[in-house]
Amino acid sequence: MTESTFAAEKMICDHIHSVGGINNLDVSNKQVLMYCASARHKYSAYLDDQKKNRSKVVAGQWRKALSDE
Repeated sequence: MTESTFAAEKMICDHIHSVGGINNLDVSNKQVLMYCASARHKYSAYLDDQKKNRSKVVAGQWRKALSDE
């Protein structure tokens, strides 16, 4: 896990423990819902960025292989 992923997971676990468990978590809170939606959006953007980086690397390797021939 990356450092930011580990930190985010730790924060979530700490919050759940502070409210007394998963059953006591207030999911109707608008602010909590906004944080979750924001986190999902950031994660999707991260995955898209990783996919673009991988495609650039593959394209570079393909060009290099063609030039080596």
